Amino acid sequence: MIAITRTLVLGLVLGGAAAASPELATLTLSKVNGVHVDLAPELLPIERGPLSIRVSSPSQRMAVHGNRLALRRLRDDLIAADFTVELEGEGRLVAVIKAGVESRLEDEVVVPRQELRVAGSMRLARRPDGYEITFEELPETLAVTIESRLLGQLVKACRGLASFLPLDCDGVGRELSTARIPLPARGDKVFLAAGWLSDEERAVFDRFAGPPAGR
Repeated sequence: MIAITRTLVLGLVLGGAAAASPELATLTLSKVNGVHVDLAPELLPIERGPLSIRVSSPSQRMAVHGNRLALRRLRDDLIAADFTVELEGEGRLVAVIKAGVESRLEDEVVVPRQELRVAGSMRLARRPDGYEITFEELPETLAVTIESRLLGQLVKACRGLASFLPLDCDGVGRELSTARIPLPARGDKVFLAAGWLSDEERAVFDRFAGPPAGR
């Protein structure tokens, strides 16, 4: 629920100490570990017939306890990336319910300690002042388990509406216990300034990156 989207994007583009092979590297991401505050991602709404629930987290704190990134060259500048992160956090959860009329509920939310994994592919190119990452293939969403008293309130509200609307409230409850965060689409780009990287990290990027623009 918290700064997960940005954390995962950084995970796909940041490096720590790497293996020696030019075609394979296993990295620890020092820039990702630690505490992230108030970097809420976009969350996918829940749509069930006439019922719409839009969920957001306006404030939150997430602790990343550890991570691992495996890079493997597929061909030229196309790189397979497999990123795993262990995290937990807490914050505020806001839900706007629409079913003819609109109502708003708010409560605390907890992200229990869990391990998340994203596997995909990207292209990495040098630029004069850093590196450009172009995402080629990622899952559409990342599923994150959450806990909140608000979830029970939303299911209760759904069941109240189900007396006169065709609603699957058990399905709504299952969806509410998992926040689904959209990941970058094919062709989306991220720029990483060289100043964000240590000499060792830049050496890893240079091994995997395509040639500088214009060459």
